Amino acid sequence: MEGAADACRPRRPRGVGRRPRPAFLVPRGRGRLRQPARQLHARAPRGSDGYRTPGQVRVRVRRRPHRQPTRARFGLHRALRPAPPRPPRVAPAHGYGGGPGRLALRDELHASRDVEVLSPQPGPRRLRPGECHVPTSMMEAVPAVLPASAARQRRQVWSVGGGKGGIGKSLITAALGYQLARVGRKVVLVDADLGGANLHTCLGLAGPSLTLGDFICRRADRIEDVMVETGVPGLRLISGASDFLGAANIKYAQKVRVLNRIRALDVDIILMDLGAGTSFNIIDFFLVSDVGILTVVPEPTSIENGYRFIKSALYRRLRGAATNGTVRTIVDSALDHKNPLGIRTPLDLLAAVEREDPASVPVLKQQLTSFHPRFVVNQVRDPSDVSIGHQLVTACARHLGVKATYAGYVPFDDSVWRCVRQRRLFASAMPDCPSAQKVRELARGLMQGESLALTW
Repeated sequence: MEGAADACRPRRPRGVGRRPRPAFLVPRGRGRLRQPARQLHARAPRGSDGYRTPGQVRVRVRRRPHRQPTRARFGLHRALRPAPPRPPRVAPAHGYGGGPGRLALRDELHASRDVEVLSPQPGPRRLRPGECHVPTSMMEAVPAVLPASAARQRRQVWSVGGGKGGIGKSLITAALGYQLARVGRKVVLVDADLGGANLHTCLGLAGPSLTLGDFICRRADRIEDVMVETGVPGLRLISGASDFLGAANIKYAQKVRVLNRIRALDVDIILMDLGAGTSFNIIDFFLVSDVGILTVVPEPTSIENGYRFIKSALYRRLRGAATNGTVRTIVDSALDHKNPLGIRTPLDLLAAVEREDPASVPVLKQQLTSFHPRFVVNQVRDPSDVSIGHQLVTACARHLGVKATYAGYVPFDDSVWRCVRQRRLFASAMPDCPSAQKVRELARGLMQGESLALTW
């Protein structure tokens, strides 16, 4: 009979009247009621990446007036209220066999954030007395604009670069240093072309026993130990000639150390002879200088490479000023003329950055407007070759938005290559030759900030 009564009793639908089973085990009794919400999150199942997966947790919220804020209780389906904003906690960086370090920014009650991958960079170092700081990022590497009086009182760094080799960068550097020393300036020539240093040959000097490579490899403690006299009063040389393997591929920390010591030299003008091409080390030396001089010759290959050098230097400058990884990715893609974003000019780049991060646009604009390279046309044979500098200035303004200047030109002169064969500097051996006279005018114009006027 009891079985028949049970059969006639209506059955309760499955799942009705039953409390939902928890997604994971929790303590029972008073320990269950006192369990805070953060512990519920800590006990939640984790994802494949090891971090808590975002989602809602079933909690029961009991409001207590005149007491502390409500605590999460297990039971109802209700999302946690957003916690008040607090400064993010930074987890320690872990290196994996010299690879990139990882910094995980996370908050206790918020969903896990993306992990930002950073390249390991050397941390800040305490400077010694009398040592100046060379900034490590492109945002800091470009010197700030100072008044004319302050600029005359501090030392200046000039750099002479070019898009290709064999265009006379070393000869112009040596001749500029000679002309600056003749007017009373204390000048140091630095041969930064570590892969093919020959500035000592242009000055008529033998290979020195100690070079910049010895300072980089710490065989010389002070950079003054690798400095040699040139025979010209007020003109000294730091040669870059070195035979050790990998001389041109210095590391990041070595580059910062060299720039720190060069900046600390007690001279008026530091003149650096850069190598050819657009490698990071060459462009960084060019960007860290106060006066950047780009040498070209009246040849299509040199003109094309010179324009690419300015474009690469500009985009590396903008990348160093980027405040986040998204902007850096946009700048990297802008160098590819087939990029999917359709970026062709810096104006297109600023428009793409404004769509992603409008706060970074003023910083990039400031870096764009403060970039002022100077062109020098060497080996001019025809009067029409003089206008190449003006054409480069116009192209930079039209396509890159860069306000470049035309510093001057040096004519082709047979006396120059004759002096090179005799291991003599043409500016001192033949001071009245046309090339020496033009270099003298070029040095005076660079010191006074003049540019070559456009004449037809």
